[in-house]
Amino acid sequence: MQRTKIEYAELAWNPIKGLCPVACSYCYARRLYHRFNLVDKDPYLDEKELGAPLKRRKPARIFACTTIEPFELSVINYMKHVFDVMRCCSQHTFLLLTKIPGNFKDFLKETPGNVWLGTTITRQNEVDRAYRLREIPGPAVRWISFEPLLEPVWKIDLKGIDWVVMGRLTGGRGTGPAKPRWFEELIEIADGYGVPVFMKNNLKALPDLRRKMRQTYPTPNFGTLARFVRSRCR
Repeated sequence: MQRTKIEYAELAWNPIKGLCPVACSYCYARRLYHRFNLVDKDPYLDEKELGAPLKRRKPARIFACTTIEPFELSVINYMKHVFDVMRCCSQHTFLLLTKIPGNFKDFLKETPGNVWLGTTITRQNEVDRAYRLREIPGPAVRWISFEPLLEPVWKIDLKGIDWVVMGRLTGGRGTGPAKPRWFEELIEIADGYGVPVFMKNNLKALPDLRRKMRQTYPTPNFGTLARFVRSRCR
């Protein structure tokens, strides 16, 4: 577990190692695996790293599984151990992001209440992920990461979504520049639903957005949190 440059988290925790089986063209972790010739590393559970949150008493916002898709079928069985640790660390808030939220409902009956569960949407034809996310019971926060936003998302139902994060593609990873209007339209949609918006710092490079920057956080579902604290580590 280590410090992270992700603005809305304090620590990154990656107890599942190996090459992510979902080959996103913009994945920074996949590029690192190729750079160090580790492409033959199948996903595996790092048991030493798994216990890292248990050793930290000070509350922290921890982004889990930042280098792998947690609900891909070859990875999802390891996630049972990850969720066990999350349940036993009620002092921490864990952020988790998936591109395939539909795989979750047959995996656990309920998400631990200290988990902010999100899905990534990069273009209009992926908005059904928001609907799948709403079907998952229990998370304190349901959120959407529009990063990297590769195309405009002009229509999406944010009912039941608690938080929106947005950012652009950076690091020369193979697509044209994002348009400020893409983000402005998403902000208008989020405001219409009363959903707080966190704009990542990489959007400051777009002059039209500099004066519109905001980095707000959601209010967790305290009913979910209360039930979780009473039932943790069962």
